[in-house]
Amino acid sequence: MIVVDMRPQKTTIERLRFTACHELAHILLHFSDDCNIEKMCNKFANFFLFPKQTFIEEMGAEHREQLTLEEMIDLRELYGISIAAQVHAAWDLRMISREHYDWWYDEMIKKNRLEEGWGVYSFPETIGIEKRVKARMKTNARED
Repeated sequence: MIVVDMRPQKTTIERLRFTACHELAHILLHFSDDCNIEKMCNKFANFFLFPKQTFIEEMGAEHREQLTLEEMIDLRELYGISIAAQVHAAWDLRMISREHYDWWYDEMIKKNRLEEGWGVYSFPETIGIEKRVKARMKTNARED
């Protein structure tokens, strides 16, 4: 059973998506006894939501001197991936240096855990088929 705390004061939609994928990794994957299971589940979630090659293409290179908040906000809004998850992915791929990774966490992420003011991932409340079914139901109701 997976339990996710969905209170808005505790988390963001991006974090909920990440957590759900992390927990999915626990269910689907088998790990050796000598690995860090939590870290591996985090990596799974990160690259499930934002595949490695897509991330590299969006960042424009496999190695970067720095990441900018502006580009990561754009990617957050497009892919629904938190800034923190993007910084982790950049470090996991060794795209950025450890110093730059630490700077992001110490100076930015720890000071804004909910990433307020760093873009918004807008997601539809209903999928397309639900909208179409409701439209047909309205049409049928008017015809009756």
